[in-house]
Amino acid sequence: MRLNKFIAKAGISSRRKADILIEKGKVKINGKVITTLGIDVDVEKDIVEIEGKVLKIEYPLLVALNKPPGYVTTLEDRHADLIITDLIQDIKLRLFPVGRLDKDAEGLILLTNNGDIAYRLTHPKFEMEKEYLVWTDGNLDWTGIKTLEKGIEWEGEILTAKKVELIESRKIRIILTEGKKREIKNMVRALGCTVIRLQRIRIGKMVLGDLEMGKYRVYKMKDMDLQKQSPPACLSSGMGQVKSVSDSAEGGDVATPYDYFLSLII
Repeated sequence: MRLNKFIAKAGISSRRKADILIEKGKVKINGKVITTLGIDVDVEKDIVEIEGKVLKIEYPLLVALNKPPGYVTTLEDRHADLIITDLIQDIKLRLFPVGRLDKDAEGLILLTNNGDIAYRLTHPKFEMEKEYLVWTDGNLDWTGIKTLEKGIEWEGEILTAKKVELIESRKIRIILTEGKKREIKNMVRALGCTVIRLQRIRIGKMVLGDLEMGKYRVYKMKDMDLQKQSPPACLSSGMGQVKSVSDSAEGGDVATPYDYFLSLII
């Protein structure tokens, strides 16, 4: 297995960030510092370390959380009072957010310990749909919001929505396939208004539904074998909700844990 893939499967980072760790000399194999990309690892025999920590491939985990406003999704923010992982008290595995959601925004955000899953859900080339409800401080009209689908310029950058729907004069539904920083807020600013509330309600086919604020659903799959497996039941934490596989995954056997988690979303 490639070293960057091993690091991703161990839940440390995405493969792209794993490459950066390797190039910075943070990674050792059997006590030797590795800075060359593309190195293969024997999962059964080799000992891989990052800054003294021995890595192990953990069973993949996916958490769907309803983020309250005020929580940050950047785990490295040392100045933040509230971080989304603070809401998850009963999972000992290291989780990291899949993508981001602004501090003052609310709604669905996914967390995982698997870099491959995070890569598949966040890389721009896969154009993962994300759906939001947006409340504004001023009236919007049909003509104005439809310009967002054609592309609107803001500070030298073209911002484009896949679909926009006017629900009320000050409320819209918007679907994006990109993840630019403060994209929706800047779109609304370009229309002469300000966002007063922003809620993400869907990522791919994973919907927020009736999940309570600050609560989460947990999806686990302990068997890492790449052989025939039936979809496992969704396990909930003490703070989360149970969601059965029949509600989420399509019928038939799922070949790998990776396939299972993607079947929930794609």
